[in-house]
Amino acid sequence: MNNPTVSVIISTRNRCKMLGNAIKSVLNQTFSDFELIIVDGASTDDTEKVIRSFNDSRIIYIKQKENISATDSLNRGLQIAKGEYIALQDDDDEWFPEKLEKQLQVFASGPSDLGVVYCWEEIFDYKNQKIIERTKQNLRGNIFLDLLSYPGYGGGSLLVFKTKVVHQIPFVQETQMPSDYYWCLKVAKYYKFDYVPEVLSRTNVNHLYGRLTDLACNDLNYQDAIQLSETILTTFAEDFSHYPQKKRYHYRSIINNAIKAKDFSKFFYYYPKAFSLMKWDYRYYGYLWRFIFNYLGIIKLN
Repeated sequence: MNNPTVSVIISTRNRCKMLGNAIKSVLNQTFSDFELIIVDGASTDDTEKVIRSFNDSRIIYIKQKENISATDSLNRGLQIAKGEYIALQDDDDEWFPEKLEKQLQVFASGPSDLGVVYCWEEIFDYKNQKIIERTKQNLRGNIFLDLLSYPGYGGGSLLVFKTKVVHQIPFVQETQMPSDYYWCLKVAKYYKFDYVPEVLSRTNVNHLYGRLTDLACNDLNYQDAIQLSETILTTFAEDFSHYPQKKRYHYRSIINNAIKAKDFSKFFYYYPKAFSLMKWDYRYYGYLWRFIFNYLGIIKLN
């Protein structure tokens, strides 16, 4: 039997009521030459029952005996993946039927150093059953410097990438908070990106499980988000030294998370640093008051 063209990987834990729709959206793809690897991080709900209800030989089910991190879960799937391409699917999101087909068409007509193809998405309010917005990111080619400014490609479930890319640049959890953005930054130094200018994925929000899978958000907090931003600033310090204005997004992220965490030292370390980049932005001057009011309990931010 030939290896499949695409290996789709879903990491999940205790989200059985959303997982079924995610699986259906993969199995209903117009491009059918794929394997679907589902890594279950020791779920205690009906996750296994939901997975086994699908009678499809393309499904490979791996149930861990103990809960593992999101990165370890993904790498467990990558260890057995046989496809030339990898596609990630979140356990609470849904793909439109032509997603894989249209992304693979971009690869087929693209240059040899094309490593990642993403697509547009719709953000869907699951509880109220309505579309909140449709994202239309348009970065393509050598996008490293663009990505250094902000994560302008969407989330992990929008990506299809060549398996050789992740072999060269593996998913390594260097911080408590997993980040496909951090990984894409590293990839963009070596490979080109492209996209399908169509909404091909639905990102569900406002549902009973919150936003992120338990694998991703278990015990994480604002300090972990700060650590991730600091890691990006450190890893790409040389690049930021040539393009200091690109620190703006990362400083804002740290400052906002420091406000929410009531972290006095982080806030007053990065707030002055951001002045030269944000002195003409009226929001900058509101950060100080937000920190003071939240620190004193006058307002509550989450």
